[in-house]
Amino acid sequence: MKYIFFILLFVLVSCKKETTLTAVTNTEEVTVIDETWDLFYGKDKLVYGKPTPNYVKWVLVGGSMYMENIETGYKIKFSHFDANRAVSSLRYAGIIFDIEKLELGVTTWQFRYGKYNSKEFVLNGDTLHPYGYVESANYRNIVELSTTTNPNDMKLGGSSRPFNVWTKDYSSGLIQVRIQEAYESMGGYNWKYFTILTFKLVD
Repeated sequence: MKYIFFILLFVLVSCKKETTLTAVTNTEEVTVIDETWDLFYGKDKLVYGKPTPNYVKWVLVGGSMYMENIETGYKIKFSHFDANRAVSSLRYAGIIFDIEKLELGVTTWQFRYGKYNSKEFVLNGDTLHPYGYVESANYRNIVELSTTTNPNDMKLGGSSRPFNVWTKDYSSGLIQVRIQEAYESMGGYNWKYFTILTFKLVD
């Protein structure tokens, strides 16, 4: 019965994501290291002691989803993209919000200061409709813009997208982001999943 379930799981995920699953060991962990790239300004965070006005942009160059069966501990991993697939979703069941749409080489992230010195997140260069962004020593979070009061204008349905970020390759301007930790029921089991995205600094 156990083998039938995993065969069924493989078929379900392959049909939804159209990609190849790669089994990973239960001991595989994602290591988060101290970041060295600044999300707002790249490496030029300060110019003569003052923040530079030149906000950098990050373009999506890769991503994988990690899934774990909460009851059995079984883990799987698959890539969001391959030679025949350039669009994917942060949400396992499919895209609901714009931020969940992943397009290789097209999706961009940018962080900036908006009105009243509030921090903002800009998706795909849409500076007219930014998201809010909050951070502390322990977390980062993409949220609804604080001035958004009309439910129809909410870009996340009133929710948020917490994430972690770290530098993958400083010399190549690569960062990685862990985001969209969520839960899904499949084949009678409960699964936890999250995505790790790779972004490259745009020159």
